[in-house]
Amino acid sequence: MARQDLDSQVAKALQHRIVLIAGEEEFPRRRFLKALLERVAPEGDDYDLVVTDAGETSGQDWLAALATMPFLSERRTVVVRNLLRQRSVEAAFGPKGLTAGSVPEHGLLILVADEAKASGGRERAGDDSDEEPSGKRREGASAWEKAVQAAGGFVFAVKSDPKAARAALKAECDAIGLGIEPAALDLLVEMTGASLSRALEELPKLALFARPGQPIGTRDVQDLVVASSEWEVFRFVDAVLDGNPTAALNQMRKLAGGSAKVESEAIRSLLPVLRYQFRLLWQARTCLDRGATASSIPEDVRRTFPAKPNLASLGDWQRQKAFRQASKLSRGQLAECFEALAWADGALKGQTASVSGVETLEILTLRLIQIVGERAPSRR
Repeated sequence: MARQDLDSQVAKALQHRIVLIAGEEEFPRRRFLKALLERVAPEGDDYDLVVTDAGETSGQDWLAALATMPFLSERRTVVVRNLLRQRSVEAAFGPKGLTAGSVPEHGLLILVADEAKASGGRERAGDDSDEEPSGKRREGASAWEKAVQAAGGFVFAVKSDPKAARAALKAECDAIGLGIEPAALDLLVEMTGASLSRALEELPKLALFARPGQPIGTRDVQDLVVASSEWEVFRFVDAVLDGNPTAALNQMRKLAGGSAKVESEAIRSLLPVLRYQFRLLWQARTCLDRGATASSIPEDVRRTFPAKPNLASLGDWQRQKAFRQASKLSRGQLAECFEALAWADGALKGQTASVSGVETLEILTLRLIQIVGERAPSRR
C-alpha cells in the first residue's frame, strides 16, 4: 500500500469511534497501527492514550477507560492488542456485545487482531498441539470484523496474496536500492511462504550481503534466507517426486535437524510434518479426481476434509503447491506412502527392527522414491 493510500485509509478510520486492525499479514497491521497512532498520539506516550492486552483485560475494562474525558487531546484512545485472545465479542463485552453506542463520542477504540497465540508460539505444519489452530483464529477474526462493521466501525484487513507480496517486495527493493533478479524474487516469496512480513524481515540481510553492482540471485536467497517449514517440506516432497535420492536425502537430513537424538526428534516433529503434507496431497488428489482446481474447490468436496489439516483453509500458494505435487501421484501411491510413514514411525519407536534413526529415515526416503516410480502417475 502506497503512503498516499495509507494516509487515506487512516483518515477514514479516524471518522469512526471503533477501528479494527486485522488481516493475515503482520507488516500491514503494524504499519497501519503506527500511522494511526501518529495521528492520535503524535507525542508518543500520550496522556489520553491507553494500551492494553485482551488476554489480561475485558471489554468492560476497555470501555471504562474510554469513559474518562480527554485531558490534552480531542479524543480518549484505547488500543487493545492481541484481540483474538478474547474468543468472541460476547466473551469480551457480555451478551449485548459491541454496539454503536458502546464508545462515547470523545472515544476511539482501536482493536488489533494480532495473530500471536496466547502462549506466544507459532503454528507450523504438522503441529498436533492443543493450541488453537490457525483456522479457528481466522474464524475468530472474521467474527470480530462482522461485529465491528455492525457497530458502525472501520475495518482494516489485508489478506495474504502472493502476487501482491511480490509486487510489494519489488517496490521495497527499489526503495532501498537493492537489485534482485526476478527468479530470486520469486524464490524469496516461496521460501517465506508468500508472507510479505516474513520476506521483508529477510531483506536487510540480503542488502547487507549484496555485492556492488550485482543483483541478488537465487543462490544468494538460498544461502541467506531462513525458509519456512512448509517450504522445506515441499522441497523434500519435490525431490522424492523427481526421483532424486541425493537431494531427497540431503533435505531429509535438514528436516531431521542436528539433534543427537534423531529418533525422538523425528517422532516429535519430522514424521508429523510429513504426515500433514501427505494428508494435504490426499485431499488435493481427491479434488483432482473430482475435476476441481486449487482456486475452486466445490463445497461437497470441502465437507469431506478434516478440520486439520484442511486444504481449503490454506493460502493460495500452499494449495497450488499441493495440487502440483498431487498431480504426479495416484491414490494407490499415496496409500503406500502412508504405509511407509507408519513403518518408519514404528521403527523409530523400536516396534520393528532397525539399526539407527538415521538409517530408518534414509530407508524411508528411498522407499518413498521407489513408490513414486513404481507406476504411472496417471493411474488412480
